[in-house]
Amino acid sequence: DEAHQALLTETKNLIDFICQSLTLYANDQTQNIEAIAGSLKELAGAAEFLGSTTQQHALLQTAQFVQEQLEQSQPFNTDQIHCIFNVLAGIDMLVDNLKNKQPVLQSMFNVALSSSQQLQKKAA
Repeated sequence: DEAHQALLTETKNLIDFICQSLTLYANDQTQNIEAIAGSLKELAGAAEFLGSTTQQHALLQTAQFVQEQLEQSQPFNTDQIHCIFNVLAGIDMLVDNLKNKQPVLQSMFNVALSSSQQLQKKAA
């Protein structure tokens, strides 16, 4: 199961990268965050491989929102950043639970899915 552990480690590293990028952006909106949409799509692929279609869907919705905001040169407000962090928290919890061989509960992903849906509503 070396490949599985490698996937969990890489997923965790990608989550950390996105969180650091968003934190820097929240403090200074001149920070470049263009890589975030692609990184969110990578996380969605990892979520699918790890068996969480709900988390995958939330990450893809979030990636789409981020990409559209960037294409329109729209800055992200605090609420939007908070929603993105909530989505990331879901995949982070999934990875932690799998690493620690803890049960993965569907209810853990409700916040992530709800947050990604809030982003879609804000974009509309």
